[in-house]
Amino acid sequence: MAAEELVAGRRVWVTEPDAPTGRSLGRIASVNQPGYLSDATGFVVLLEGGNRVVTRSVVGRGVTWDFAEPPKSP
Repeated sequence: MAAEELVAGRRVWVTEPDAPTGRSLGRIASVNQPGYLSDATGFVVLLEGGNRVVTRSVVGRGVTWDFAEPPKSP
């Protein structure tokens, strides 16, 4: 897996105003590549600690989301 690769199962943090720290952890559930109806890569995150999901766009990296841990070695 490449260091910057968005893949299902990769752990990320996302901003969440209701969380005590302003962030929540979760895992990428699905990735939508650019296509006919969208010009940006987006993805869905299943948040830990409940049945909640959020969507994020790649362009928000470092502000509204980022990887929570380094990629696994091959």
